[in-house]
Amino acid sequence: MSNMKLPIDAHEDEIVGLLKDHQVVIVVAETGAGKSTRVPQFLLRCGYKVIMTQPRRMAARTVAERIAEELGCKIGGLVGYRTAEEKDKSGPDTRCLVATDGLVLRYMLHDNFQADVLILDELHEWNTNMEILVAWMKKRMNEGSKTKLVIQSATLDAEDLADFFGGAPIVRVPGRTYPVTERRPQGSLEDDVASLLENGLNVLVFQPGKAEIEECIEAIRRKGVQAEFMALHGEQTPAEQGLCFRHYDRSMCIVATSVAQTSVTIPNIDAVVDSGVVKQISVQNGVEGLHIDFISKADREQRKGRAGRTKPGIYIDHCPVSLESRPRYREAEILRSPLEHVILRLAKVGVDTDNLRFFHLPDPEEVAQAKRVLSNLGCMHGSKVTKLGAKVADLPLNVRAGRMVVEAVERGVVGDVIIIAAILEVGGIIDRNKFGARNLTRETSSDCLAHLQAFKKARDIRKEDLRASGIHVKNYFKVIEQRRLLQDALTEAGIECATTGDRESIVLSICAGMVDKVYSLSGVCATSLERHDRREIDKNSVVASEEGQFVVGTPFDIGRFRLLTMNTLVTLDQLTTVAPDLLQVEVGAEPYYNERHRMVMSHNIMRFGDSVLSTEERQHPDHPEASRIFAEWLADRILNAAA
Repeated sequence: MSNMKLPIDAHEDEIVGLLKDHQVVIVVAETGAGKSTRVPQFLLRCGYKVIMTQPRRMAARTVAERIAEELGCKIGGLVGYRTAEEKDKSGPDTRCLVATDGLVLRYMLHDNFQADVLILDELHEWNTNMEILVAWMKKRMNEGSKTKLVIQSATLDAEDLADFFGGAPIVRVPGRTYPVTERRPQGSLEDDVASLLENGLNVLVFQPGKAEIEECIEAIRRKGVQAEFMALHGEQTPAEQGLCFRHYDRSMCIVATSVAQTSVTIPNIDAVVDSGVVKQISVQNGVEGLHIDFISKADREQRKGRAGRTKPGIYIDHCPVSLESRPRYREAEILRSPLEHVILRLAKVGVDTDNLRFFHLPDPEEVAQAKRVLSNLGCMHGSKVTKLGAKVADLPLNVRAGRMVVEAVERGVVGDVIIIAAILEVGGIIDRNKFGARNLTRETSSDCLAHLQAFKKARDIRKEDLRASGIHVKNYFKVIEQRRLLQDALTEAGIECATTGDRESIVLSICAGMVDKVYSLSGVCATSLERHDRREIDKNSVVASEEGQFVVGTPFDIGRFRLLTMNTLVTLDQLTTVAPDLLQVEVGAEPYYNERHRMVMSHNIMRFGDSVLSTEERQHPDHPEASRIFAEWLADRILNAAA
């Protein structure tokens, strides 16, 4: 073990002793206490085999490397790590495995979890995987499982969580070794960063996204500051992220997203300057959107704690709103995210979400809506998973993209559709600022096909020329990686990832994943047939719309803008080909007596799922209710005349 003593070390006997007598132990350890690296070592010394989750790939890798370093062993032996997108760094002798929570959840759901103790680290993040793992562990314990659980976080609603697990003991550990002084902003965020750098300090800056990171670095550079500038975010390769952990001969400025907020210790940070804002995906009224929000008080403490790890630190908070007005904790992801994949994955292993107790209970209406989506996509019938749904559940994709891939298997265009699915996952590969580069595509009826064409052309473009050609470089390489993962998953399932390239089959596959997102076009606007949701066609769409045409697409909100993105023109025949059960024609609906025609009239209503495609009024004198309707009309006339 490392000779450096950390606050958590004084609690080793307490933690180990409690875990011997209890199945669940909650460790609330302030930032800098050493919980992520030391608690696994405590358990290893007691003979336990341990799996610890991390919310991000970078954290899984760096925490495992730190544990191995402290134990004096190589990664892949006693200590290893696994993520879904990197080469497995574990082996048969591994007794401490650090893995992303999504991967551990997969092991749990498929009864492939092989450890004595599960450590859920950084639980305060409460992503959906963590939420399911907590609910799943409670379920398994009630069924007699002997697996022990350690829950760790710096900021946590520990008492309620302890009650959730029947009175689990709580261990509280003080945190940082060095004091962190809070300073008021002295100017703009960039002014404060520049001042700190000019005084020879190493600075960590928090920004909400990649674009803001680039803008911030450029703004500081324009002030003439001499320093090492580095970005840190989830889209980078491990090698790119690794630059932030090196030592430099001059001040360094790391501008990062929330990936630097937990578990990861960047050495020699003197000061943290915080924008106080974060980008997050959330669902509002059934529509997914990207929203800017202010960080919670708990997140603020996490960010503040990035300073004071190895020396006294400074924290400057530039959040636009007061500390008092911020929530204590961020809203749990399961309360603001699509639930379809959660419901489908659990249903496949025989668990109805209605019967699973989550720590944060989703809105019943959101659950019901997600089940309707799964039914429309043909993935579930009632509470049962269909054969099609079982295939979708096994894919590392959201249910819509997964439904496209399953359809593509039947139509022989898997090779093309897995590229489209990957493109939809990352949000497109054509640079929005350079969409005028028409050399990438001539497509006019499908954004999905346009991006597919651009992807194929990009393979013949030199890497250094991709950006100038109109390709979003980071997304392009993310698509390549996502495509590889999909190919591996399908190949393992015995599915060949070839393609005939048939356009109609590709469009039908796209249609299969969006059958309940049908809109009617009118100029640059589209109106949902289901809820009369009116949206603007994304200005970067290639789709040349005509009045009355149908389009399937992805509704997405950015601030006040209500957009329909990744659009594809479709016909009624195509919709009914992939989902014939959704087409219904109701004859004789809404009957009434028409005085001008002197007969009963009704409507023939054509529906596709919950969407009304057309309503046709017709004369219907022989309607089964004609006599009653005429009698009621006549009675009303007599009463009105008498009045």
